[in-house]
Amino acid sequence: MLLTALPAGGEPRVNLKTVYYDVAGRNLEEIRKELDLKSPVRHGDERFHANTSWSVTWNMRWMAKAFSCEVTDVTAQVDITVTLPRWPGLEDAPREAGEEWHRYYGVLVEHENGHRDLAIEAGKKIEEGIRRMGARENCATMKSDANRIGRGIVRTYEALSEKYDEETDHGRKPKTSGP
Repeated sequence: MLLTALPAGGEPRVNLKTVYYDVAGRNLEEIRKELDLKSPVRHGDERFHANTSWSVTWNMRWMAKAFSCEVTDVTAQVDITVTLPRWPGLEDAPREAGEEWHRYYGVLVEHENGHRDLAIEAGKKIEEGIRRMGARENCATMKSDANRIGRGIVRTYEALSEKYDEETDHGRKPKTSGP
């Protein structure tokens, strides 16, 4: 096996999409009920006020040689969708309610940014892992090994994302580790 390394690449391509659902109310109690009622985010029987979903795909170029095949380029693409609430009537809300909303919304966004950062890190690790894998005896083996590396990294980061939710109680507690 030849041990050839590609030069370090850039950042993965990131497509970030934010989807909003609207809530209405005149005070925080009404808003909380709206959040619980209107949030499209469900995991099992539980409803959450925000969510980040992501996927990573990767593309490779390779060069076949007489007795080997090696990766010449790899690019990961990270697709991220963040779902968040939006309160269109915020400007007309009492000052205290607006301040509490901003505090709560900031906590939601900070938590979802942690998931976003894990997804982007997964893309980086996939690019790094495939770049470092070296040549293989043929291109079919090279492609199979590269995809195995990528899928393994995705599984690792999905588990890290679940652990992040467990440690933070889905954003209800400050993070103690992670992104």
